[in-house]
Amino acid sequence: MLQHFNTQGNLASVSLVDMAKIYEVPLSQMTQLSLYSNVGYLAGTLCGWLYSVGLPRQLLMGLFTLSTALLNTFTPYYRPFWVAIAANLGVGLGLGV
Repeated sequence: MLQHFNTQGNLASVSLVDMAKIYEVPLSQMTQLSLYSNVGYLAGTLCGWLYSVGLPRQLLMGLFTLSTALLNTFTPYYRPFWVAIAANLGVGLGLGV
């Protein structure tokens, strides 16, 4: 039974079937993308110490928002599956900050 939902509540998981065909991996491996995105989100929330070292909050938010947007835009083009996993980790990190 296929479940088309994500723990983050976004619509990216609706296209897991299509992404599995693009990456040429089984659908069971595609669920790892949301796992690594959530791990990145947790790591991003723990990066709050960056504010205490004197980095401006607006600069950090701008950089992490830009990186999240770029990584999400190029998601279908990451050919090796491990690159897609690393990119989703980066997306989660950017959203967590």
